[in-house]
Amino acid sequence: FLLPELLESKGYSGWIVNGGAHGCLMGGTALGVMLGGYAADRFGMRRMLVLCMALTTLAYQGFLLLPLLPAAAFMPVCLLTGLLMGAGQPLPVAMGQQMVPQYASLISGVMLGWTWTWTFGCLSQPLAAWLAEKPALGLVGALSLTGAGNVVAFVLALGLRAAKKEPRA
Repeated sequence: FLLPELLESKGYSGWIVNGGAHGCLMGGTALGVMLGGYAADRFGMRRMLVLCMALTTLAYQGFLLLPLLPAAAFMPVCLLTGLLMGAGQPLPVAMGQQMVPQYASLISGVMLGWTWTWTFGCLSQPLAAWLAEKPALGLVGALSLTGAGNVVAFVLALGLRAAKKEPRA
């Protein structure tokens, strides 16, 4: 929700600020979700989750610190950033469903509900807006701090055990 302000503060204008960058980020995220799921099936969910959380942290912070680029260079950066940030999104839910298969729908509901209700709806947006108004932080500093949740997710992913696969009937 602060993306237009971030882009304007870096010197972008027009179609990039008015949805172009957001569209590339979301397109990359959608592509990342598909590729991340495929890679998790091939290389293991835990391994991919740890890798994705590390890459998400780097991609997000790098995106915030990126200087003004020409549109032809910036749009692929948006696509790649979205791809890296999206690749790990479905993995925690899938891992939770494998760990407790008899409650797969409960796992989905709790994890997705918690994410969207608390993290995005109630906590991160007002916190980021409040922090962005602090002169000592500014917009980039506030978004960097709210992105620190990626570091927490990375550390938690390191502590996960790989779920044991049930033999197929």
